[in-house]
Amino acid sequence: MRREPSLTFSGALEILGAQDPSRFQRLSRLLGGVILVSGVAALGSAAAAPLALIAPIWGWVDQKNEAIGLLRDLHAVFRRGLGKAPTRTRRELVAAAHTTIVVSSFFEALRDHLGEEIEDLELTSREQAHVGLGPHDSLLRALYEAEVPAPDASRGFTETTKAIKEWYDSMTDRTQRFLEGLAHWDGVDLDQVVSEAAVEKYRERYIDLAAAVPEFRIWASLDEHAATRYAISALAGDLTRRHDDLLRLESLLTLAAGPAIPRSEPQEVVALANAGRLDQPIISPAEARHLGPVVLPSVRTAFVAPSYRVAGMGPQTPVTDEKWWDDQDRRDDLDVWLAAYALTPQSTRLPLLLLGHPGAGKSMLMRVLAARLPPDDYTVTLVPLRSVGANAGVVDQIQTALDQATNRRVSWADLADRSLETVRVVILDGLDELLQASEHDRSGFLQEVTDFQRVEAEQRRPVIVIVTSRTVVADRVDIPSGATVLKLDDFDDDQIHRWMRAWNDTNAHPIAAGLVQGMSRTMFADHLNLARQPLLLLILALYYADPDAVTLTAASPTVLYQDLFTSFIRREVLKDGPVAERTLDKAIRAKLDRLCVAAFAMFNRGRQHTTEAELTADLVALHGAGALDGEEPGQRLLGEFFFVHTAEATVLGAGETRRRERRSYEFLHATFGEFLIAYKILDELRAAAARAYTDRYESKPDDGRLAALLSHQPLAGRATTLVFVRSLFTKLEQAERDDIIRVLAFVSETYRTRQAPGLVHAYQPTPPDAVRRLACYSANVTVLRLFTSSGAIAVGDENEWASTMNLWKSGLRLDGWLAMLSTLSRDGGDLTYPGASATPETADYWQAALSDDLVAQVRNAVGLAVNDGILLDDGRIPGLHVLTGLTSVIVGRNISRVKMRLPLEISPALADAIAGSIEELLILMQPNETDAHDLLRPAIGLGKLGEIDPTVLLLTVCQAPALLEEVAQLRDPDLYRRVKLAPLLGRCFGPADHPELRELMEILESLHPDEAAVARALPDEAVTAITELVATFGEVGANPLRLSVIESWEKWLRELAQNR
Repeated sequence: MRREPSLTFSGALEILGAQDPSRFQRLSRLLGGVILVSGVAALGSAAAAPLALIAPIWGWVDQKNEAIGLLRDLHAVFRRGLGKAPTRTRRELVAAAHTTIVVSSFFEALRDHLGEEIEDLELTSREQAHVGLGPHDSLLRALYEAEVPAPDASRGFTETTKAIKEWYDSMTDRTQRFLEGLAHWDGVDLDQVVSEAAVEKYRERYIDLAAAVPEFRIWASLDEHAATRYAISALAGDLTRRHDDLLRLESLLTLAAGPAIPRSEPQEVVALANAGRLDQPIISPAEARHLGPVVLPSVRTAFVAPSYRVAGMGPQTPVTDEKWWDDQDRRDDLDVWLAAYALTPQSTRLPLLLLGHPGAGKSMLMRVLAARLPPDDYTVTLVPLRSVGANAGVVDQIQTALDQATNRRVSWADLADRSLETVRVVILDGLDELLQASEHDRSGFLQEVTDFQRVEAEQRRPVIVIVTSRTVVADRVDIPSGATVLKLDDFDDDQIHRWMRAWNDTNAHPIAAGLVQGMSRTMFADHLNLARQPLLLLILALYYADPDAVTLTAASPTVLYQDLFTSFIRREVLKDGPVAERTLDKAIRAKLDRLCVAAFAMFNRGRQHTTEAELTADLVALHGAGALDGEEPGQRLLGEFFFVHTAEATVLGAGETRRRERRSYEFLHATFGEFLIAYKILDELRAAAARAYTDRYESKPDDGRLAALLSHQPLAGRATTLVFVRSLFTKLEQAERDDIIRVLAFVSETYRTRQAPGLVHAYQPTPPDAVRRLACYSANVTVLRLFTSSGAIAVGDENEWASTMNLWKSGLRLDGWLAMLSTLSRDGGDLTYPGASATPETADYWQAALSDDLVAQVRNAVGLAVNDGILLDDGRIPGLHVLTGLTSVIVGRNISRVKMRLPLEISPALADAIAGSIEELLILMQPNETDAHDLLRPAIGLGKLGEIDPTVLLLTVCQAPALLEEVAQLRDPDLYRRVKLAPLLGRCFGPADHPELRELMEILESLHPDEAAVARALPDEAVTAITELVATFGEVGANPLRLSVIESWEKWLRELAQNR
């Protein structure tokens, strides 16, 4: 992640100091005159200037208190000048002010605790020799160069304070070790006293700043803790008003903005484009023109802010797990949260990932957000990813969106250059649609976004990026660690009521005239849960707007979609007059089938739209030349439906005198097409089963049309489509379900040996490719068998199964192959779902898992651990996670900390390998208390602690004596009885004031009195030399250790292969 200067103490002091250079120079001189200019590395040798090295620390706690006084002066200057700072500069100043109150609170608490003893402390010769090295260099770097915890929108004020308390604990420990080297230090234990006092001072400083600085007030408003809310309640009048259209967001950010600066021409053009979206109807007039007297509300009127849940992205955050999200707090202040997020330093370092179900209102929220961010302070570019190049880079996608929104009046480079004092915001809407349309693997898209943010920040043009996606595909991308993930919730009863009221108010006149039926809760009595999704709520509103609409009783989205499509098509057929019932049914089926073919036209071409010429060709290929009988010249192939967007252009060819209409079609929302694809698949399966098994004499199923449709793109990864397939399938009678299963089994067994049906060659939405055709069709049939089964299907012959997977690997595009690996999993001799989230790096591992090839699986796991630092474990191989984790650290040096869980069953050979790896890791890494405890836990659980070299154990205990408090076995002197070096290890590495360690060392010294006398007689210089020598153990032993680990692995693999 990009380093943020305002979050480091040195960077924060420099930012604040720029407002008052004279005070900053005085402060710099007090702190040694170097560190605030050139950093810790510039301090050089301790022997050359020990006092210069001590000043950056000692300057904050000296009796005169000059440094703290100067910092308070800088804070006063900050407050007075904040209103004059442009918005981008103001962000830096506010973040810097927070960083400095965190650090200054610590030093004030430390100074209060030390009291008058400060005057008596001075550097000993030993301290002068060590300062700038080891813990003292570490203290300087931790103080000035490491980032300080800052407000984060993924956690409230209380959680942020906990992170700051941990930072204080770390600083207290480092300071304790620093002070122990000073003359006249009386050994007072700082421990929790300083940390707790610092937290209280920080709270006081924070609330004091919140009274004058809106940013601090807004950050604190996110807290769930009652006491925190009470503390700021008197300051938060601007946070209490609720506005469904995010108007409060605009008000809050205006409070935290700089003085108004005239907008440049590019800013004005973009701002007008964004503002105009608020007054557009929620469905474009082109799609709505057949809705008769219905009046569509504008985005401004209809938008209801949804509830949400939020989390920070960690290594194990299950962002696609609905049950996990249900356990996160539900919040109803989206506008306040978005304001707080926009003001955090984190927002310009990592993208915000906004998730939601299909139709949850993600795109409408982004349109409102783009309009509501104050245009004088935020320059917003909205990028609908479905409308830009799926394979293009981020900058090219932004430029395409700007071209579309402004008729090519604005370039991104010009916009960025001419909006320097604003914060740029890029909204990338529809990552799920980009993943589906791209011909390449885009799992690294969010990392590309992060790199884009880094480059922009390096050019002094920081940018906030928000990426929206469906929840179900979020595991198909690598989400950067530390990124914030927000998930939109479904509407509650109150939100449904507010939306309905907006709809009824907009349609008040046609409702009063009896032309439109008003909405009421009684309409949704049987499907209230469906109305909680904004898209379905809109569809229901349009359906019930007809005063003659029949009450729907559907209780599932699948049946509701089916009923609604049928109803809307019926209206389309009847708009010109009554039709005989038989003719009506036939016309409805024909129009529904045409919509299905259009959905496949888009799906198979990997696009969100299809042209009329393409659709015509597909209809003729699938249904013959008579498919277009009765069509009038120039008539729309799909009729007029609000859910189908039709783009029309009039073309006049060279030398022609007649105009031609060129059309393309696109579904208003991707979910419509996904349902239609599922409906068509089930329709073709039912037809094939009926033809083969319902006659007097059974015949082989004719799967020609099914094969034609399913031989171009894999269904795997299209979770919504597959859910629709399963739902439609379960609604059928048992006998029909059995026949469909027979059809799929027949196709699966014979697709290799049968000649391709003629329709396969006639229907060509993609260029001919025999390998891809077989791969796609077999993959899709496999997935359909799984989703129409009870949850598992037999693998069958292992050789044929391996051959099938290799066919998929060679015939599918990479994204399709990864989607298959992510859809399927192996349970003995059966295939089940879902699979793991496969990536290009892990594909071979998951293929081995599906092949039940444990040896190949282990070899891939080792390679990934060593070369990529990736730990994989599907739970089928005992101890795999433990050994790959240890190997990754020892051999690959990729991971600094490994959480290990022991398998339920473990062989003696595996237990020995684990214990040996732990011993080697303790030597190599010399871990801190927490990491050492994590590493020793498996050895203790296996009863192998006594088999680890006692010298290694004692060295670890001396370097991390807190282990003696956590692990009782380590306090047993008999464990180290044979270690004659024990007194020397205690002298060189053990803190003398740790009671448990001191007690242990006294016993060991009594066992080895001669060695103890030598250790006590060692001069300080010798102790330093030994300390530095041990620090190189990892480097000296690296090659032998790595060879040892490899040998352990080979032994274990041989045992595994023999047991197979």
